[in-house]
Parts: sequence; C-alpha cells; structure tokens
Amino acid sequence: MSKVWFTSDLHFGQQRTLELSMRPFASVQEMDYVLLNNWNNTVKPNDTIFILGDFGIMKVLPLLNGNKILIKGNYERNVPELLKGNEDQFKEIYEYKHTVQVNKDGKKYIINMTHEPSRIKHIPINETNINLFGHIHKLCMVKKYGFNVGADCHEFKPISLDKILLFHDAILNYYDEDVFY
Repeated sequence: MSKVWFTSDLHFGQQRTLELSMRPFASVQEMDYVLLNNWNNTVKPNDTIFILGDFGIMKVLPLLNGNKILIKGNYERNVPELLKGNEDQFKEIYEYKHTVQVNKDGKKYIINMTHEPSRIKHIPINETNINLFGHIHKLCMVKKYGFNVGADCHEFKPISLDKILLFHDAILNYYDEDVFY
C-alpha cells in the first residue's frame, strides 16, 4: 500500500546549508549520502512525497524513490537554473503553495503546503485543516498555525502523514502559548 510523505529544505549538494544550519555532517558528500539513504529507506517506489522547497542540486532526483511533487521554495524560485532541465523528474510542480485532500481512517483532511510559513499563517487550522511549511530549518518545529516538515527537524528523513496527524492533534488539543510561539 502506498503512503504519503512530506519533507523540505534538503539542500542536496549545498555547502552553504551544511555550514549555516550547523548540520552534523563532516562534508556535503556525507550529508547527501545520509539524506539519500534516509529517503530511500523511508519512501517506497510507489509512495507520494511532497517536497516543500529548497531541494538542492537535482542530479540526485533519479536516485530517489517515490512520486515527487515539488512546491517551489526560495531556492527554486530565486535560482531557477537549479530546476532547469529536471522538471520531468517531478510528477507535479507548484509555484508557492499547494493544497491536497487526503483520506485517512475514514476522515478527510485538507493539507495546505508552502515553503515559507508566512504564506499560510492566515489559514486557520481545525479538525480537518492542516498547515505544513519549511524554510526555517530547525528554528521552530511547531507553530500555532502549522507544522515544520523541514529535514533538520526530523532526523533528516521524510515525515509520514501519520506523524503529521499526530502533531496536528497536539497543536489542536495541547498547544501551549508558553512553550510555542
């Protein structure tokens, strides 16, 4: 049975991210190796994976499992040559945000996805409305209006719909203004 996964801010091949995000890797090659293996040990060939921007160098795309859907991040929009010639590696590509409806355990959920959190913070979450973002790496995993799916927050692995639903429930039922801001 195929699954749905989410990730953001992989930054394959980017030394700048390795340094500025203080990622725990000795080199870009090690970072890319871990990201690639974590992806393929998690995502199966028929699964769907939403990438919420800042993928990095595209030469690794053919090596990665799954039907890849890209919501462009600031790197894909501001440095379009990163994506050029690789558009056919994605099942779909969206410019700023994308919304999908998924069914899980008899419930329908609307998932709003974007790279920058500021693009969805005005969309209220509720029992069926879920907001996902990236861009801020590991600065904050949970905000009152949504959840960060960035690789830095999730042991450099894609995150499952099941885990998203767990965090969504926590935001709705246990959000504490004194802890999250």
